[in-house]
Amino acid sequence: MDPIKVGKFTLESLTTGMYADPRIIFREYIQNATDAIDRAIKENITKNEEGRIDITINKQDRRISIKDNGSGIHTDKVWQLLGDIGNSQKRFEENRGFRGIGRLGGLSYASELQFITSAKDEGIRTIVYWDCKKLRELIQPGKYMDYDLAKVMDEISFMTTEKEADEKHYFEVILDGIDEKYSELLDLSDIEDYLSQVAPVPFNAQRFPYYADSKEGIESFLKTINKPLEEYNIYLNGNPNPVYKPYKTWFHVDKKKDDIKGIEFFKAFHSSEILFWGWYAKTNWLGTVEDENIKGLRVRKNNILIGDRNTLDDFFTETRFNGWIIGEVYVYDSNIIPNARRDNFEKNEAYKIFRNELEKITRNELSKIPKKYSKERTERKDIEKAEEVLYKAEQTLEKGITSEVQRKELFEKIDFLKPKIKPKEAKKEINSESNYIEEIARKKEKIYTKLIEIESKIIDADIYRVKDIPSSYPKDVRKVVSLIFEVIDSTLLKEDAEKLIDNIIEALQKKPKDSNKNEQKNFIN
Repeated sequence: MDPIKVGKFTLESLTTGMYADPRIIFREYIQNATDAIDRAIKENITKNEEGRIDITINKQDRRISIKDNGSGIHTDKVWQLLGDIGNSQKRFEENRGFRGIGRLGGLSYASELQFITSAKDEGIRTIVYWDCKKLRELIQPGKYMDYDLAKVMDEISFMTTEKEADEKHYFEVILDGIDEKYSELLDLSDIEDYLSQVAPVPFNAQRFPYYADSKEGIESFLKTINKPLEEYNIYLNGNPNPVYKPYKTWFHVDKKKDDIKGIEFFKAFHSSEILFWGWYAKTNWLGTVEDENIKGLRVRKNNILIGDRNTLDDFFTETRFNGWIIGEVYVYDSNIIPNARRDNFEKNEAYKIFRNELEKITRNELSKIPKKYSKERTERKDIEKAEEVLYKAEQTLEKGITSEVQRKELFEKIDFLKPKIKPKEAKKEINSESNYIEEIARKKEKIYTKLIEIESKIIDADIYRVKDIPSSYPKDVRKVVSLIFEVIDSTLLKEDAEKLIDNIIEALQKKPKDSNKNEQKNFIN
């Protein structure tokens, strides 16, 4: 039986075909770097606070470097660990990167890929070169058909060694000659935004004080469950400050500024072990968050983002509700495993348990927030509108109704608002769990009573303006004038009608009080 040959196009599937977003290569190399830092700390090669990842983006030379000060790899193990494809010896329970695929991601985006590494006390650094340009030539359809994966790998890669200081320990990835098609990889600002969301970076306690709050902060909560946050310092282009998570105390909703007033925590256990924990921001719940960097409840494993802001959308009763939320879920169960693309989890039994437990929160609690606060805002708007109508109606009654048209308009406005403010609705709401309901119910009942009272007054009110006509005019004259006012009111624009009526009344009031009735009639005529 002939040996099984692995086709060369497998390499394309594991590189370009694996990732929709080129920036994912940063995540892949960073997760390998954090594993190396963890090993260095475990082996007492470095201290926890000394671990760091340095990323340098040179736009002019189209070059990217990602370097960590982790354990590095001994020369005799380099080719085995870096040359094998999909044959990583890492354990998924202990490492973020464990499939041996992600390190090849850079092959798709550069002309040359280098892995440079040194282990402490070895005095050697090992360099593995990958000719990405040649790779793309060899895997073109219709060419080099006799090449299998092994032969392609032999032709595009080689290893060499150089002297290095004994105390050095590191791993560096260099991507040289970034393809023009992937220039986004050289956009420093965009990459910083991406890393702030995806990478296992720390919170900025100054911008987001709810992290380090002594009583109700994330640090305090983590002590109650005895779990670390797994934070790593990543530095971009020599910036002395590391990349931080993007969370801060304010954000925008529908072009309005909203504030984070605190955070709420949640957690779930399975078989007495922590399954996950999470937090979400307490805001004024004005609507969908505009800032894409913080929008949505996001899920993380080993503090690395799984998927994107939409990954948990279908955990809510309506997918759009996730857009109202700012928060994170940290998964700890080692059996909940990220898939190869890390855009979600493998759908095993552990994932089913995770989903079931998290949906108790997203569906039963968080999904109710948008409807609850949308209803509250509607009710408050109804109350504001009713108060405005009441004020204007009282002002009109005090001044006087000028016509049946005006009376009808006032009556219709009040009649429209009554069902929205009626006491029956308010009394039912008093039993609600929401804190704001009782206050709104009292306001509604008070306003509804006023609406009924004012409605009655509007119905009974005489047509106004007549009282402004001097009493020296006979009743029939006053009645004619009132009719004229009504015609003016129904014909002209409100502002013009009021101005004309005021002018007529002013003219009537200027007539001498001792004028005889005939003169008054002639004036009207």
